[in-house]
Order: sequence, then structure tokens, then C-alpha cells
Amino acid sequence: MTDRDPSSLRAAPADRMSSPPLADNLMRPRPSNNGFRMLLRQTTRAEHDAAERAFAPFHESPLPHLAWFLNCQYTALHALARACDSATGHSADLLPMLTEALRADCTTHCTAPADLARSALPNLHPLAVDYLVLGSRLGTEVLRRRLSDATGCAALPCYFEPRDHLMPWRAACEDLDAIKTDSTLADKIVTDTRSGFELFNMAARINPLKSPKTLPNSYIKTR
Repeated sequence: MTDRDPSSLRAAPADRMSSPPLADNLMRPRPSNNGFRMLLRQTTRAEHDAAERAFAPFHESPLPHLAWFLNCQYTALHALARACDSATGHSADLLPMLTEALRADCTTHCTAPADLARSALPNLHPLAVDYLVLGSRLGTEVLRRRLSDATGCAALPCYFEPRDHLMPWRAACEDLDAIKTDSTLADKIVTDTRSGFELFNMAARINPLKSPKTLPNSYIKTR
């Protein structure tokens, strides 16, 4: 699990780039120094960092722990999908695509990801799920490039394929910034986002940490 707030990215100097590329425009929500989205990011930073630490084995040594990472992502994202009653969130189309891709990846690795019981799942607000799912895709794009460069893989797992998440992410950010920071809804989304990060922590704990010696042949680059 990883996210990077695109509003923190700096544009290139004017003498090097006359205008930002389209993708950067889409990733960068309108500036909001005091909006709820920034407050949400700040108040859930501890939970975000804890989730990052939970996946330290993969970040430190991606290739041997790739199957474990994919199992954990499936467990967490499948739980998020079931923890949200609404199908109208900005991530409603993307989330089933990701879980389907992860299911295929786990089959390729001949692994069976753990599943969290429905009774153990919180009831999450759709915007909290949007923040977690769409925000994590920003970090996944970075992981995809790092994994490809570091391992020389010709074909990465389906989960790492580029997805159309930029427009939904921007829409979610605008909806979050429309929320009053001192409202009951704001408190609900903060609580639910923390609970969502904990699902990633739980996924890392309940999936056995295994280190396969080889990747499936389809992931190995032939020379």
C-alpha cells in the first residue's frame, strides 16, 4: 500500500517546460492549503505510514516477495470492496478491475490469498474508499516502474498494468475539499480512512510471508 499526494509534486522550471503535460494537469487537484483533503492526509499519516511499514519486505526485496504482496493487495482491496455499501464512489469501476486482476495474478503464482470475514469488516464511506484506492494507484505507478527496472521483467503482473485513475482521483479530491473540516461527515471519513489503512495492515499479517525462488516463466525476460 502506498500513496503520494500529487499536489506535492513540483512543476518543471519554465525555461525547461513551457506548460505541464496533460497527465500532470489531471493528477494535480486544484490547490487547497486548508481543505479537508489536506486535513485527511495529515490526520491519517500515522496509519498510512504503518501500512507502508507492513509491506517493508516487498519494498526492500520486491522480487522474492512479489507473490506475497499480490496476495495482500487482493485481501485488502477485496475487503474494501465489501466494506462499502455504495457502488457510486469514484473508484466503483476501478476497484473490481483491480481485484479481478489480482485474482488472476494469484492464480498465476499458484497462491491462495487470505480473505477477511464480512463480519470483521467496517462499514466505510465511499469517499474514504476512493481516497484509499485511487490514492494507492499513484504509488502503484511508481512501483511498476521500479519493479520493471529492477527485475528486468518482460511482463509484470496484471495488477501493475496502467489504469485510468487520474480523472476519478481528481473528482474524489474535489468532493473531499467540498466537505467542511469540522463536520460530522469529515469525522466519519477520517475514521473510515484509518480503518481502511488497517485493512492493509491486517492483510499483511494474515497472508503467510513466503519467498519463492523463481517467478512464473511469463514474467522472466528472455535474452
